[in-house]
Amino acid sequence: MQKPTVTMHALTTEKLASVNAVNSQITDPQEHLYWCSDSVPFGKQLHAFASGDEPVVCWTASNHEDAVVGHLELHHNEFGWVIARVWVHAAWRRTGVARALYLCALALVFRHADTAACFCYSNNHPSKNLQKSLGFEEVPDWEHQTIDLLKLGRACFERLSMDSAQLHTEPSL
Repeated sequence: MQKPTVTMHALTTEKLASVNAVNSQITDPQEHLYWCSDSVPFGKQLHAFASGDEPVVCWTASNHEDAVVGHLELHHNEFGWVIARVWVHAAWRRTGVARALYLCALALVFRHADTAACFCYSNNHPSKNLQKSLGFEEVPDWEHQTIDLLKLGRACFERLSMDSAQLHTEPSL
């Protein structure tokens, strides 16, 4: 299996196209819940982002046929810089796609801030394992029943061994 390339989409229409491409591929309601909570209607196409829900930057991973096999968004909100709506096609899981997407987003975040955050459903163990392997730590005083808040500091990120070949695009904000 050929490694996918990671490309960045920054225009609103491209962000919508990326979200809609992912949403059209997800047929399992639990996978959909893990991907977007309830911010994108299951099986529906978005025509615009809800107020305050548009990502600052959206990355996709594409296979050699330019089909979307991975997606990650970077938001800036009351929690700071937050990685959200991360998805990898089932056939491409455990191939480094999500890690490459996270590394792209984190490289951008740490050019502008000292911490990054992400959310994870408590029972989404593959996602949480990846986040922890990147150095994210659960926020202990976060009081949500089913969703965990994780944070990563600059010092921990700088200790990561980054493969520059995975970072094809580092956009400016």
